[in-house]
Amino acid sequence: MLPKGFSFQTFNDGPALLLDGRVVADIVPLGDGRYRACMNPLSFSIRYAYFGSLEEAMDYVADWAVQWEDRLRDGVHVPSAL
Repeated sequence: MLPKGFSFQTFNDGPALLLDGRVVADIVPLGDGRYRACMNPLSFSIRYAYFGSLEEAMDYVADWAVQWEDRLRDGVHVPSAL
């Protein structure tokens, strides 16, 4: 479950995770049932992770957001490794 203020919304070709209206991660389809998640898409500390399903990608991004919630709320771009 996502913390208060976080939500997935449609963004370009796939879902994005927003925090109070600010994109903190996005997920794009790559074809053949594969997806790429991009954490911190608006910063220089971008990290990509690849998945075999949209559900896996969304679960990973949600777990990442929970782990780094405080720093994301402060507007600090955070490491992406779980």
